[in-house]
Amino acid sequence: MTETHPVSETHPVSEIRSQDGLDPEDEAALVVALKGLRATPPPDFAERVLVQLGLPIEFDELVVVEGPTGSLFVAFNSRGISHVLSAQLVDGDAARFATVHRQRFGRPVYPAQQPPAGLERALRTGDGSQLAYDLRGLSDFQRAVLRKALEIPAGQMRPYAWVAHQIGRPRAVRAVGTALGRNPIPVLIPCHRVVRSDGKIGNYALGTDMKQALLAAEGAQRVAAAGA
Repeated sequence: MTETHPVSETHPVSEIRSQDGLDPEDEAALVVALKGLRATPPPDFAERVLVQLGLPIEFDELVVVEGPTGSLFVAFNSRGISHVLSAQLVDGDAARFATVHRQRFGRPVYPAQQPPAGLERALRTGDGSQLAYDLRGLSDFQRAVLRKALEIPAGQMRPYAWVAHQIGRPRAVRAVGTALGRNPIPVLIPCHRVVRSDGKIGNYALGTDMKQALLAAEGAQRVAAAGA
């Protein structure tokens, strides 16, 4: 039977430790070891706790929908759609999308029960102009470029110079291309419909192959425009 030692003034803790075979050096090593026994929580642990408690926290919701050329991850919140990414780019892995989303926007993303109103229609018709978008974090120039791209009808293309001319910045052609390349909501905000004036397709946030595929799916034709 194991002998126990009540802690008292006549039986100090140091004596108990010594009788139990735990000298001061062993005790110090044990304390260090115990302090190291920490489980690293998931990166979204705090947010999940707050959500479960019903406390206010900013986060986005996520749906997976079929786009013109394959599955898309679409994130949204009360302000509007905030992020679109081809599922191919993250191997269809929602956790990888969540990591990319958090790194870019600083917000966690959780599965939604249903897509935002109008999303499926916009993907079906190629007209996303009636949807709400969350463009926080973008400059006024970037927002102007993206909103102008929304005006390009499905099946048509415009040159970068046209966009620059339309927003009143005719010399900012290169900056227009940069803004479109950083579009957080491709496909819905159709930056794929903007091409180079020399007839080349130009770069695209989701890759040039995807840009070609989207234009082909829409049966796109070049339209001459002022400022081209």
